[in-house]
Amino acid sequence: MYRFFLDANPDGLRELTTVGEKLSTGFTVMALGLATVFAVLALLMIVLYLFRIIFYREKKPEPKTTPAPAPKHIEAPAPVKAEPEAPKSDDGALIAAISAAIAAYTSGDEAFASGFRVVSFRRAEHASPWNKSK
Repeated sequence: MYRFFLDANPDGLRELTTVGEKLSTGFTVMALGLATVFAVLALLMIVLYLFRIIFYREKKPEPKTTPAPAPKHIEAPAPVKAEPEAPKSDDGALIAAISAAIAAYTSGDEAFASGFRVVSFRRAEHASPWNKSK
C-alpha cells in the first residue's frame, strides 16, 4: 500500500495508523498552506502600498501669475426672427408607402379597410431613440 502519511520523529519515519493521526496531519498541512498563502498576499499588499507612496506624486496646480486679458467689447448681432422650421425632407413618399402597406395588410378585413383613410401625420414628441437617429 502507498505510504502517503508518514510521521517524521527522532526515531525515524513511522506510518500513521489511526484516522485521527491522519486527520491531524492533514489539518496541519492545510493550516500551513493557508498561512503561507495569506502571508504572501499580505507581503504583496505592503509592497504595492509602498510603491504608491514612493512612485506616485500628485501634481499640484501651478498658480497663474499673468493677468487675464481684458475682454473685448463685441456688438451683439441683430436679432433674427424665429420662423417655423420647414420640414427637412418631403415625407409624401413615406406617407404613401405606409398607407399602401396598411391598405395591403387590411385588404382581407373589409370592416376595417372600408373606413380607413389617412387624415394627417405628425412626428411624436416623445419618440423612441431609434426614430430620433435620423
